[in-house]
Amino acid sequence: MNTVFELATIEDAWTVTDIAIGLHDMNAREFDKGLTLTPEGQATIMELVAHVIAHPDDGGVLIYRDKKKDIAAISMLRIAGGRGIASHMWVRRDFRGKGVGEALAKDSLAYLRSKGAKMINAEIAEGNTVMHNLLEKLGGRRLVATYHFDEEK
Repeated sequence: MNTVFELATIEDAWTVTDIAIGLHDMNAREFDKGLTLTPEGQATIMELVAHVIAHPDDGGVLIYRDKKKDIAAISMLRIAGGRGIASHMWVRRDFRGKGVGEALAKDSLAYLRSKGAKMINAEIAEGNTVMHNLLEKLGGRRLVATYHFDEEK
């Protein structure tokens, strides 16, 4: 499969936000039963998507479109101080097992490096062994577990 990714535009922001929020819900169902996304968390995702789309020097969202031009894969990318972060990597079910995920990961790393990232971290759900294995295949190594704290009330 010849996979060509593009940077999301502001016209894609709502769709990308919906996918990123849905990814949290899917991770909660499939990998981490304790993971919840508050309305504040949803707003944070919306702000992050809008920011990285509007400010490509701070990152971007790589997307892959199917033949109907619907988004079939995303990767949210951020960069600051020479450190790149890839998160919210998602491939639509009907495109899994076809090399789209591997191409997405490789292009995400290449994009972050092209923006000056010397070190890159990928944020992946603990139980997502497919993505963990893929990133290790690409030369990544698992360093630490990440813990999430909701806003104090």
